Amino acid sequence: MEHFRSHPMFHRADSLEELGSKSGIDAAGLRETLAAYNASVQSGRDAFGRQHLPMEIKTPPFYAVIHHGHSATSSVGVVVDENLQVVRLDGEPVPNLYAAGEVLGAGVTMGDAFTPGMMLTPALTFGRLLGERLPVPGTSAVAGTSRATWRAANPSAMVQRG
Repeated sequence: MEHFRSHPMFHRADSLEELGSKSGIDAAGLRETLAAYNASVQSGRDAFGRQHLPMEIKTPPFYAVIHHGHSATSSVGVVVDENLQVVRLDGEPVPNLYAAGEVLGAGVTMGDAFTPGMMLTPALTFGRLLGERLPVPGTSAVAGTSRATWRAANPSAMVQRG
């Protein structure tokens, strides 16, 4: 536990003003944020849509953890075929195993160029392609039948959400 007492990213204070000073957070903004959070806990409604609001934050000590965003990615990943089906070392596809997104590795879609955030578009695109092409579980749809084709042939099977 000594790490939490001595590391510069962890802060403990007996007041919000002190916590703001130690962590580089504007004390007035910190007080406003905490008041809004506590009001959300009381009302059960949160401006961010959070459903888990366990308890108000009222009693010191108060804590802050400084967190800096970062991007960790790899240029290598699993090997897939043209249907995004994972293939073994011998080139044979693994039955019912597909991949999309970062697990493919940045090199598959971007070569030697990489900028943080560039994995998002391929992940969304390949995810959608898989969603359209994979068979619908629990149905007689065969592999290769798109969801759109299956939906058109089975309109009564659609689940209404709302």
